[in-house]
Amino acid sequence: MDNTFIKPMRAQKEIVVKPGFGEQAPLEFKGEGNESSWYPSSNLIVKLKEEKHGKFKRDGDNLSYTHKCSLLDALESKPFELYTLDKRQLIISVDEVISPKTVKKVEGEGMPMVSEEKKGDLFIRFNIVFPEFVPEESKVLLKNALMASE
Repeated sequence: MDNTFIKPMRAQKEIVVKPGFGEQAPLEFKGEGNESSWYPSSNLIVKLKEEKHGKFKRDGDNLSYTHKCSLLDALESKPFELYTLDKRQLIISVDEVISPKTVKKVEGEGMPMVSEEKKGDLFIRFNIVFPEFVPEESKVLLKNALMASE
């Protein structure tokens, strides 16, 4: 084929990326790709690349978040505030003693679903920070308090 008739061109296309779009489904624009006088126009396929977030991790339509808390806050099940991706403040309450295995599910606080007008869920895990030092007199009090709860 003679390349003398091929002329590279630049084009711009405005693409609206709606909340909830992700890497899983490329956007396809029929007949808006490469053109040739010998072949019909190809399809333009756009693949999105998600950037990592510092606090949230995406799993389909769901999000996961790890909350760092002290041992005392975990034992007291202390409520905490969390800011969502769309900058709303949530107050999260857990009605049990928090352990490293605790997972709190907050329904409807995940990623928007592209095909539906609802959201996935948010799953909160806990990173419990233990004290580096406990004075001897506090150890006795802790031991008595924990033994009394058995």
